[in-house]
Amino acid sequence: GMSSCKIDSSFLFGGGFKESIALGKISKCQLSVFLKGNYGGNVLVVFEVKSGGKNVLWQSLPVTHEMYAPNEWKKIDLGFEIPEAARLGDEAMLYFWLSPNGTGSLFADDAEVSFK
Repeated sequence: GMSSCKIDSSFLFGGGFKESIALGKISKCQLSVFLKGNYGGNVLVVFEVKSGGKNVLWQSLPVTHEMYAPNEWKKIDLGFEIPEAARLGDEAMLYFWLSPNGTGSLFADDAEVSFK
């Protein structure tokens, strides 16, 4: 719909939000999102944690071409484990990374990020 977020290789981060939370007792990050598109390159969902501007955690999970289709919204669920050492970080980010040599677009809608 009109509120979906378009992501492609010329505009890598099609949308975002920022929310402050304490990672101290959190051990998992879960992403549920609907995807649709015809992007032909590699796609990763990345979760990273920084402390004092330096990375203390960088994890990625692939989004395969079977997980989305050009004309149909498909829901995916991905989860990340957060090691105890990374919970001291002061900034966590979750984002899609698309290879710069790919063509086409990927649309994301109804994204839900939860921490446990």
